[in-house]
Amino acid sequence: MSVSLALPHTSSALYRLLTKFSVAGLNLSMIESRPIANTDFDVVFYLDFEGAITSPDVAKLMSELNSELSYFKFLGNYEEI
Repeated sequence: MSVSLALPHTSSALYRLLTKFSVAGLNLSMIESRPIANTDFDVVFYLDFEGAITSPDVAKLMSELNSELSYFKFLGNYEEI
């Protein structure tokens, strides 16, 4: 699965995000950050992780992130070939 999101520029924001994935038992396979144009130190994170949108734990996490973050985008659920 792939998502993109922006975190608040506060202490431990990334740690709290990663903890949510750990608690849900999800394995992150990629995390990348890119600067947001015309901002001071703000970034968008791109995350890939193993999971399925049909899983109740994944659906709950996606819902939480969507409601808690100012920017959250579900990019897709891909099957490994």
